Amino acid sequence: MFNLIFGPTSEVYRCFKEEGIFDAHDEFLHFIATFFLSSSYQVSTKHLFDKFSRINLVGALSKAKYIEYWKKIGAASLPTIQEQNRSMTPAGMVPFWLKLEGSINKYGREYFIQGFLGGTLQFTLDDDKDFWGKLFSLPLTMTRPMLGVTSVRHR
Repeated sequence: MFNLIFGPTSEVYRCFKEEGIFDAHDEFLHFIATFFLSSSYQVSTKHLFDKFSRINLVGALSKAKYIEYWKKIGAASLPTIQEQNRSMTPAGMVPFWLKLEGSINKYGREYFIQGFLGGTLQFTLDDDKDFWGKLFSLPLTMTRPMLGVTSVRHR
């Protein structure tokens, strides 16, 4: 299952590679492993790499490399300085987070819901706490998104 979503031929990896964030699949896997390590302990990058941290970092990226990748992700698909000076985003420009969200949603529909023919199951890369608070107070129906993912800006 992991290889279907994060493997060398997966759409998720393709999104990162096309943006020039990772040159090799091994780098991507080290980043994902470090991200999952941070997520599983629910700690920030600062706490993960703190010299007093008791988290076993064997196999994880170095702090400098991990931060470098997050900076690349943060700058992915952003308009150039010239484009920022214009009043509109360039035609056809798709933000990186939207490409990634689309890839994850595609896999979620194909691999986790047998016979999925449409609907609203989706991952949402969003940190709008007020929205999620209101959303989860609603009854669980097929019209309510079933899962939210923390924004990459917070990891």
